Formats: sequence, structure tokens, C-alpha cells
Amino acid sequence: MIAGGGAAGLSLAAHLAAGPWRDRAVLVVDDAVQDPDTLAWASWSDRPRLLDTAVVRTWDRARVAAESWSATLPLAPYRYQLVTGTSLAAAAGPMLAAAPGFARLVGRVESIEDGARAARVTVDGEVVAARFVFDSVLEPAEPAEGPVLAFTGREVRAEDPAFDERVATLIDLRVPQEGGVCFCYLLPMSRTRALVELARFSSSERGSTTDDEAALDRYARRALGGSRSTVLRRERGVLSLTPPGPRRAGARILAVGRRGGLLKPSTGYAYDRMQRDAVAVAASLGRVGHPFALPRARWRHRALDAVLLGLLGTEPERVADTFVRLFRDLPAPLVLRFLDEDTTLAEEARIVSVLPPVPFLRAVLRTAVSRGR
Repeated sequence: MIAGGGAAGLSLAAHLAAGPWRDRAVLVVDDAVQDPDTLAWASWSDRPRLLDTAVVRTWDRARVAAESWSATLPLAPYRYQLVTGTSLAAAAGPMLAAAPGFARLVGRVESIEDGARAARVTVDGEVVAARFVFDSVLEPAEPAEGPVLAFTGREVRAEDPAFDERVATLIDLRVPQEGGVCFCYLLPMSRTRALVELARFSSSERGSTTDDEAALDRYARRALGGSRSTVLRRERGVLSLTPPGPRRAGARILAVGRRGGLLKPSTGYAYDRMQRDAVAVAASLGRVGHPFALPRARWRHRALDAVLLGLLGTEPERVADTFVRLFRDLPAPLVLRFLDEDTTLAEEARIVSVLPPVPFLRAVLRTAVSRGR
């Protein structure tokens, strides 16, 4: 059973239906509360993916901007891309329909209990037994303390051509840096329509400010260049960047998606990591008959994420400077490969060499002490 039909659950279902598990019975349970038209995920990729038909827009150049420096950077062999909830459902639907044992159920998952022979999932008061459960919905009883990513966004339509549809704005730091690290990004769907979003990394949810809408208003007006516009939809949310508990929650339960730690804390991106994870889970099931034979994240990447999050809590102004240095002093494809955790030790040594040494050494020291190392 797959608990949750969002990006992680639907992607995993598609990979199972297209792989060696296609002849098994798989139930996808989702409460259908979230309107797929309101969902969108940006990511970058340098290789074909099973669900590439879900991509609604791609860009091979991206803009990075700060008060002191800005540039439009080539991304090849990467492409920056956007997937919507509607397009993902349309891409995954035929794959699930072609697997006769796959089914969907609209319902609310209330609890998941492990068992020796089967897991027990309570859906709207009814108990369903499952050999394995992939959980992307059940959150801890208490919200985690620690760093968060708050985002405020809107899709706008301009009356006049206002956007360069060939270039995505990946990071624009020319917004007030209060209450954390704040940046905007802009994804033009056409010359008159774009998704514009403000993201704020804060050391805690209390650190996020209430004036993000006003800051986004100012940024959107500048991007529109005086053209009048209509807001087509709005979105707002807060994501915890605190690593969740163990992925394996029992003999038959595996957490996936953000519940499985696939939101990268130092960037806030998760979609392409979900695709990679779906490939790995399907491969594990086909190879050894269970979903737990998964690759482990390299310790050095976990450590670098921890250092960046530590810096966010103590010297947030250094985090913005860090991203500027990375994109200013290094090729953009190398930075994206690093953020994807695909770099070699030699490449990581080159990357570390451009970072400000003193604040990072302080952050490394604090991280080591806090972890008892």
C-alpha cells in the first residue's frame, strides 16, 4: 500500500507499475483534499526520467542575482523544469491503468501499525492489511522544532509581454533579508504568464516574518515592469527542514517523500530526489523482494547540510553570500551536481575552496560539538 498520492506516492506507484512489481496488487490511498491544480514542483535534471511527460516547462538557462552581482548562466547538461500536480497525475495515470492489480482509494489514513506478517492500515475507520506500506502522510504528533522553509507564491498573468520565457530566475536575493535567508524565483511559462515565489529559510517557524506577501508584491511589480496583471492562484506553506526519524519505521513500513527525508535541507528541493528514490525502491523490490535495500546518503553530504543549517541559525547573512560565491566562482552545472550529491571528493574540494573559510570553520565546529564529535 502507498499512503498518500502526492508527488512521492504517485511517482512511486508509477515506477512500481512500470517495473517488476507491475503484476502485484498495489493500493494507493489519498484523501484528495489537495487540489492538483494548486501543486507545482521545480527541479533540475541531467538525464531522462520515467515521468518526463509530466514536465510542463523546461529552461536551459537560469538567472542568479544579488545586490553585488547577477548573471544568466548556462545549465547544460542540466535542464531546469516544472511539474504540476495535474501533469504528474496525467503522466502516471496510464501507467497505473496498465497494471491490473493497481487501484486507488479516496480515504484518510488514520494510522499505520507494523506486524510480523502484514502491516495494518486504518483508512476511514476500516483496517486494511498490506505486505508493505510506503508512508508519505503520517506526521509526528508534535511538530519538529528547528529550521523551516516558508514559501509564498502566486501565478500571475500580465496584460502585456513582461517575461523572458527562455530564462528561469533560480535565485534572486534582492529582497529584504529579515528573519532568515530570503530569495525569490521566477518561472516564466510564457511572455505573459509566470510563477513567482518568495522563499525564506529561518532557524525556526517563529523566525519567519509576516510581511512576505508585501515583499513578494514589490518583487512581482518589478518583474512585471509596469504591466498590469491578474493573480491566477496563490500558495503559501511552511516545510520543516529538520531531518525526520528513521526511514524504516518497522519490518514492513518505509517512509517516503518528505516523511522519508527526501527534502534536501540546504536547498528545499525534493522532486528529483523523489524520482531517484522511486527508482531505488522499485529496484530493491524486484531484486530482493523488499524495499529496504536502498543506497545510503554519503556522510559528507549529510555533514555539509548540517553545517549549512547551523550557519542559518547563527550567521544567516553568510548563507546568502555562500550561494552567491558558488554560482559566481564555479560553473553552474558543477554547483547543481554538488547540490544533487553527485560530485567527487576532488570536485567538493574545489567547491569548498570558494567558500568563506572563517564562518564555515565556526559552523563546522559548532556542528561537531552539538553532535558530540
